[in-house]
Amino acid sequence: MSKMTHDETLDGSSVQKRHSAKITQSISGESQGVQKAHDAENERMMKRKANLIESITRQLKALSVEQLKSVDGHIATVSDF
Repeated sequence: MSKMTHDETLDGSSVQKRHSAKITQSISGESQGVQKAHDAENERMMKRKANLIESITRQLKALSVEQLKSVDGHIATVSDF
């Protein structure tokens, strides 16, 4: 059996404290991993939205006035639902 330090007790309370600290660090590490994955997904979605907006803007700029009026009428019809 190993020698016990002054802080350790026979009931193992310091061992339990160290074990609890390791579990807390492990959970914290897992939480950070989940948060990083969540942040990466949010960043991917924001980039996708920006690309879609750019694409729609390019397509709208290419339309004639009559085509734009038609698009405007279609948007009004869809928004009624």
